[in-house]
Amino acid sequence: MRERYLFERKYIRKDNELKIPSKWEKLIGEDTVKILCKEYKEISSFFSENTQYYEQEAPSNVEYMEILEMYLAGSYKSEIIIENTMKDKLFFTFYIPFFKLARYYSRRKYGDILEKYFSKGIYEELYSALACVATRVLVNEIQFLENKLVGKNANEKYSAYVKMYLSNDEYIEELFQFYPLLLRCILEKICSVVEFYHQLIANYAQTECQFRYCGT
Repeated sequence: MRERYLFERKYIRKDNELKIPSKWEKLIGEDTVKILCKEYKEISSFFSENTQYYEQEAPSNVEYMEILEMYLAGSYKSEIIIENTMKDKLFFTFYIPFFKLARYYSRRKYGDILEKYFSKGIYEELYSALACVATRVLVNEIQFLENKLVGKNANEKYSAYVKMYLSNDEYIEELFQFYPLLLRCILEKICSVVEFYHQLIANYAQTECQFRYCGT
């Protein structure tokens, strides 16, 4: 059976020489990237990060309900993440709970198989994916609350918004009530990123094992 996240996409075309971003080599190793690209055209197309190569599907309703239940239960809040390398990212405070949720979701579904990859780059990938969904909403919120934010300039008002609102659980809950699709899109992005990395690592492990068995 073909795997949903990695292989069940509509691939439009594939060039012989795709530029692979260095972040993938940093995350899973240059040799790993070369092996996977050689064995699976789907992976090389995904690595290109160009939407002309594929159309990504959303997670199934079952997967979405799983992560939604985890989010509502709040058990993920005890997870620990390393913030130092990303704390200056735009609206970073907003994404911290979802980084914790992603790690919790990953461990509940797949054990520790992805654990070391979170610190190597999965958090960065999650931030990029989630920022595409939420940034415009958060910018609109700053504009809406501008008269309530204390600050002499835009930077000070941004800092006030982060401190007064994005760190406030009640505000976040109200935000999702006002933008109900925002939460769903965020949770679906988390599912997609975690599922992709799991399939990526699982396929690499299988391929590496086959190479060793064949003596190549």
